[in-house]
Amino acid sequence: MEKLGIDALPAIVGWLPNGEKIILKTGVSVKDVKSGVQDLSNILDSFEKVSKKETPRQSKKAQTDSEDEYIQLLSRSNFEDLCGAKTPVCIIGAFRSLKAREKLEYLLVLVSHMSLSRKPNGGSSSRDSISYALLDSAQQQSFLNAFDKTGYKSSDKLLIAYKPRKGKFAVFMGDMTIE
Repeated sequence: MEKLGIDALPAIVGWLPNGEKIILKTGVSVKDVKSGVQDLSNILDSFEKVSKKETPRQSKKAQTDSEDEYIQLLSRSNFEDLCGAKTPVCIIGAFRSLKAREKLEYLLVLVSHMSLSRKPNGGSSSRDSISYALLDSAQQQSFLNAFDKTGYKSSDKLLIAYKPRKGKFAVFMGDMTIE
């Protein structure tokens, strides 16, 4: 509860498509079923409007009806899920402009659908997967500073391959293509 900032139960928490969690209502109380259903309907309708505004813009080539057709925006609240210790490899696309974000998102969506082979590790399952995330460099500069003191401030877009278990990483800042 503290992690989300909830001060009273029961609470309704919404999870935006970019991975951000927002508190819709805390200390929910219901007088009767009809008013409770109406209140819940209003809360969910307003959340749906917010959610639609926050949905990441994707290039037309990457859009489909599938739920996993976009790459989540890395934030403090979803870092452990996307790039935590249980993740063998986390590929992070860091961007500073909308154009760079769209390019990185397009490439990461394509790569995420490819079957990438990794050398099996004796101690871990062969079903371990690679995680993909986007990072807004302008808003999360401290995250990039953890990798390099300069924080890659001169780069509009870059890719970071991060191994959380070993604390190792590699950065690519060149021309990005599907190859």
